[in-house]
Parts: sequence; structure tokens; C-alpha cells
Amino acid sequence: MRTRNKRGLQPNLEGMENRCLLSVAVLEILNHSTYTITFDFRWATRSRWTNVTEAPGHGEIFWTTYSTSLKPQVLYDTTTSAYSQTTDTLASGYNEWSGSLPPPAAAATLYEFLNTSTGVELYYSGSAPAPPPTQTPPPTQTPTPAPYPVESSNWSGYAVETNSNSVVDAVYGSWIVPTVTGSSSGTTYSAVWVGIDGYSNSTVEQIGIEQDVVNGRAVYSAWWEMYSTVDQQPEQRISMTIEPGDSITASVQYIASGTNAGDFDLSIVDNTLNESFSTYERSSATQSPLAQRTSAEWIVEAPTVGSGVASLANFGSVTFTNAYAVMTINGVQVTGPIDSSSWQSEAINMVSSSGVADTTSILTDSGSSSSFVVTYDSTAGAAVQKHNGSAFRPDFRTARGGTRSSGEKFLSPTTLGRPSDLWSSSKLIPQQQSTPKFSIDLL
Repeated sequence: MRTRNKRGLQPNLEGMENRCLLSVAVLEILNHSTYTITFDFRWATRSRWTNVTEAPGHGEIFWTTYSTSLKPQVLYDTTTSAYSQTTDTLASGYNEWSGSLPPPAAAATLYEFLNTSTGVELYYSGSAPAPPPTQTPPPTQTPTPAPYPVESSNWSGYAVETNSNSVVDAVYGSWIVPTVTGSSSGTTYSAVWVGIDGYSNSTVEQIGIEQDVVNGRAVYSAWWEMYSTVDQQPEQRISMTIEPGDSITASVQYIASGTNAGDFDLSIVDNTLNESFSTYERSSATQSPLAQRTSAEWIVEAPTVGSGVASLANFGSVTFTNAYAVMTINGVQVTGPIDSSSWQSEAINMVSSSGVADTTSILTDSGSSSSFVVTYDSTAGAAVQKHNGSAFRPDFRTARGGTRSSGEKFLSPTTLGRPSDLWSSSKLIPQQQSTPKFSIDLL
């Protein structure tokens, strides 16, 4: 609503408001920007400045005794910076009004404050640029779920397995760190990683990002792990700054030759903050049994805390891109996307007693790499498994060879047909699956 206050140098018209005794110059300045604007106005260079503040959608009418020598000016900030002031001479002038006072808005020459790409500018209404057309965002497309996924109590994503006479040499993947949300009390957990092994054997060589919600506060970190069912190495924290929205690239590579032959190179790069980490780890020094290099994975996980799978944090969705594997098959090294015909691939959905917690999408291939989306289901996700809050966080080892601790494990893998007493203390109930009749329980 426009404010109709009189401003500036005004004639002595006391008692004459309704009688047309002289002509007045009249103009209006209207704030059509989204900012509250404070500016100074004067009718001529020898006039004193009058200070005005206008909220969005409000305006001021200025009038004074009419003269052809008036040169109205406005002093205002073009941005929020204190050093962006500009003095704008209103070259399009003003109208002459000889009716009853005060003059109406219809009698005024109109000037408007408008948003620009750099702040605000004052325009004569006859020359004001047309507002840009409102861009209608494209509708958000729901990722197409992968058909016939394997069901797991703690994994979602994709895994590939070697055929006979082949081993995994490397796994690569990229993603954007998701923003996690959760309750103002209690703790929920989630992790995103790439790794070798774990889908069908008892070790995992993995590296990735953890995003938890602790009493309503989101906590982000990077980690790596050389896990095995006997040695049970816990998560190893990485000294990196991780923030939601960061672009992450991670890889695990087996080094076949050179100085580090026989080691696994676990690497992670925060492309947004330009931070990176890499470590060489030997299976014989950290794992029992030893790494078999029979599978590769791109996973969103509900970590194991204490003796059970933790409550899953609401991560929204995670999109893996540039996901591919390298295998040596019959002595020949082959690089390909997740669904390469050179190996077997499986989509995995995380499920709970409440239903599907995470849904994994179909693959989209581009050249030799794949992309896919894992989406959190808010109706079932947090119910993956509740813990009572007594489960403790581990004392993380800072270097290989230190004292091992138990607690959080990013994978307690099992195999189909494993001994029934292996990891019996944390064994999860196998999930049921419709067509095809096949299920896997990954701890």
C-alpha cells in the first residue's frame, strides 16, 4: 500500500489545501524491489536532503511549488554495501498539478526501484525493463526402481561379482554428500562408500563418508576400513572437512606391481574443498581371513553399532555417478560400468519390518561408467533397527597396528551358506523377497 506523505520543499499553503491557487510539481517514487530501501531525496541541488525509508510495495509522493528549473535527485545504495551509493538525477522530470492538494498518485510522474542482477536500480516507469519471465522448474522425476533387487537389512546400492578366473582390481565412484535430518533426540546413522569384497565373502576394503544426526545435529566425517570377520578392524577416521553438498570421489585399488605391490590403495577426494586422502593397506596386516577380491560395491549403509544395525538417518537421496569397476579376467584387465556383460551385477534395497527403507534405481550408463540413485523412504527408513542408546561409539584407531576396538562396524558381512555360529550375536533376520526367490542378509 502506498504511503502518501508530503516530502521535500513545500509551499506555505496553510488553509488553502482545497483551493487551486498555484501549480505544484509532483512525482512519486515506488519501491517495487524485494528490499526495504532507505534513500535521500531533494528537489534541487541547493535543497536539503529528505531521508525516506520504503518497505517493498510502498511509495512516497513528493510535491513542491512548480518551476521549470527544478532538478530532483535521489541518493541511494545500489546494493547492501555501504560503498555502493549513487546519486540519480530524475531526468524524466515531474508533472505539473493544478488541482486540489495534496496531489493524487495519478498526477505524479512515477519512478520505481526494481531488482537487478546486482542489487536495485531506480527507473522512470516509462523506461523500466520488463520483469523476467517466471521460470517454471521442471517437475521432479522419481527415479525408476531397479527390478528384482536383492533385499538386505543394512545395504542399498549395487554390487558386482566376478566370474570364474577373474578378480577385482579397482572400484570407483562419485556422489554429492547428502543433507541428513533426524529427531532432536537420539542418534541416527548413515554411510556412503565404495569398496571391494563383502558381498559374498568375509572381508571388505572400503572408503567413504558418514553422515549422522546426533540429538538433531548433523555430523559429517570421512573414513576407511579394512574389515574382516576375525580381526574386525573398526572404522578409521580421516582428518578431512566434510560438508553437505560437497562433491566426493572415492576409489579402492589393488596394487599389482611396483613399490606397493600387494597393497590396497584407498583414496578419497573432496572436489569441492580440494582436500584428499590416500592410504596403502595390506590385507595380511589388517584382515583375517584375507581379501579375496571377488566383488565390488557402491553402497548406502545403515552402519552396525555395538551388536546391531543402527537406526538409519534420513539422507533424502544419494546419486552415484562415474561408477565403474576394473577386473582382471583370464589375464586381461577389463574396465566397465556396473552392468557390464563381463561380470554379474545386483541391485540391493534396504528393508525393515516396516517395509522398504531405501530404494535403488535402475542404472543409467554413459560410456564405461554408470549412475544410479538411492532414495530414503521416510515411512520405513528410521525403523531399519532401533537401538536403545546404550550402544557405544568405538575408540577409533589412528594407525594400522594399534589396539583394535569393537563398536561401530560399517560392514559385518556374511555369505550365503555361512556357518550358523558366525556373527551369531549380531545376525539379522533374513529378508523375504518376491520374484526371483533369492535373498541375502548383509550384516
